[in-house]
Amino acid sequence: AIADHQRGKPLPELVSALLRLEITGDLGADLDDLDAGSFDEDAAFGGGDHWIAEGYDRIPALLADGLDIRLAEPVVEVMEHRDGLEVVTTKGRHGADQVVVALPLGVLKSGHVVLPGAGLEPRRKAMERIGVGTLYKLAVPLADAMPAVDVILPADPALAPWTGLYPLRQAPVPTVMLLAGGRGARALEQMPVDNALAAAADLLARLRLPAVDRTRAWHMASSWGTDPFTQGSYSYPLPGGGARDFSALARPQGKRLYFAGEHCLFAHHATVHGALMSGDA
Repeated sequence: AIADHQRGKPLPELVSALLRLEITGDLGADLDDLDAGSFDEDAAFGGGDHWIAEGYDRIPALLADGLDIRLAEPVVEVMEHRDGLEVVTTKGRHGADQVVVALPLGVLKSGHVVLPGAGLEPRRKAMERIGVGTLYKLAVPLADAMPAVDVILPADPALAPWTGLYPLRQAPVPTVMLLAGGRGARALEQMPVDNALAAAADLLARLRLPAVDRTRAWHMASSWGTDPFTQGSYSYPLPGGGARDFSALARPQGKRLYFAGEHCLFAHHATVHGALMSGDA
């Protein structure tokens, strides 16, 4: 959109770099894949950021308390019968009066889980206008402490695809989390992790930051794009897409089949709280 406004003139290098850092590092999407009119029309909360001291997985553990949770039993199909619904898994069949589909958008778009056909066409068309971004996170131990800052943004285009470095001051040893988004993130996910670690070490050296501590044999890397149960990180509007498409994905199918997830609430899409709020709605 900016290039069109510039009538063919290239974007200033700094503007291009700042857009990449702000958008690609936030939504996991490349600039040319986004709808320019609606990508930044979502809502936000005030206040600072906080860490969950004992781990982010305390949230789903709390939500799951008292529920009958079946693990290692992937869903294959949801079938509709005259008297209710039936969830078909790799291990059996489960009858239900109502079903909430809270699968990630990447899984829904893949079609690997078959849903009842009646009324699905508007949902399919909406999904064609919503993309699934990929964000890559790599946390590594360092030989020395990082500067006392919240984030370092590598604006030089030569440092792409990295979009941010976050010192993890709550970690027991000096640690940094590196982020990349979009095509660069997908490339990092698909390469051997040793290559990704080498790319991270190169970035730290170029920025004259502490090196990776090779004496500590650990790292943590995300795999949202390659994981068959996520197939991407979270949603964003493709060109021509917008809030109406997110609303279409949230709309119940009859009075039996309901949908939830960050892709069902445009105001807070691409967030964990958006996923939770979509379930309340």
